[in-house]
Amino acid sequence: IGIGYAAITTIPLKISGTAGATTKQGNFVVRFEGTPTVTKGENLDASVTATATLTDDTNAKFEVAGLTAKGDKVTAKYTIKNASPDLTAKLTVNDPVENTTYFKATKTVTGLAENNTMELAKDATVEVELTVELIKTPVTDDPVATTVNMSINADPVQP
Repeated sequence: IGIGYAAITTIPLKISGTAGATTKQGNFVVRFEGTPTVTKGENLDASVTATATLTDDTNAKFEVAGLTAKGDKVTAKYTIKNASPDLTAKLTVNDPVENTTYFKATKTVTGLAENNTMELAKDATVEVELTVELIKTPVTDDPVATTVNMSINADPVQP
């Protein structure tokens, strides 16, 4: 007598396909936040005016008028926030002024390295101060002015 049986074999199941990703600017959000503050240096003439404002999330303004003597200075303080969901921001900061004969612009950014860069983690903030100082007393009736352009570039970095 013979006994026969049938074998059940393995059935391979397979899933194949593709995945794709694209960039979305909304995933990287670095902005000014809060209200900027202004601090006037000591012994400034009462006619010195200074304002620091935000014109939008990525642009700020700093206006100073009435400096009269060497050493007169005004500082504006801004807050920058990395509001990105998961990306770190590499900040690069510079602070040129056009009229270096009469003015000096100084930046103060906690954590800024010697190469003017720093990393700002998601949800972190950093205070940025910009000080404008008169380094030479004007002696003529000709107006003395400069343009102050401090740029801060934020580049996305994978955490």
